[in-house]
Amino acid sequence: MEIEIRDSLQRKDYKKAIQLAIKGMHFDWYMSNPILLNAYGRYFWYLEINRATQILSAYVGDKFVGVLLAEIKGEPRKQQNIFQKIYVKIIDMIQRILFKDGAGLYEDTTKKQLEKYLKTNSPDGEIVFLAADPDCTIKGIGTALLKKLEEREKREASLSIHR
Repeated sequence: MEIEIRDSLQRKDYKKAIQLAIKGMHFDWYMSNPILLNAYGRYFWYLEINRATQILSAYVGDKFVGVLLAEIKGEPRKQQNIFQKIYVKIIDMIQRILFKDGAGLYEDTTKKQLEKYLKTNSPDGEIVFLAADPDCTIKGIGTALLKKLEEREKREASLSIHR
């Protein structure tokens, strides 16, 4: 079977995308309660999908096997869901109340790394989430998603030049 890359993600596949986030980002290293783990996975997914200007998904047959979310400068966001945004704000508020500076060191470190990077680079966008199903026997899912994004952005860039 072949990997098919689609320009969107079916809502029915969000649950699996959330599980890919939990597993791939190792959220289970930091919490063991399955309710909290799923709540945080959902928070992370909603946060990133509402930032995305590009949403690409990979399927083998009808089976969802991977996803790429990117935020590209100057492109409109693909999805803006008010309920997901409210969910993110509520979880942000709970984290601030319960954990205060719990993620402070991590956030400060990544912020400093980004500032250093931006002194010598000016990226056109950011891949905000990339995941492939580790249980899928077909290899190359992430590569196929990245190639499709690259093709789309090259095409967009050439269209902009010719306008």
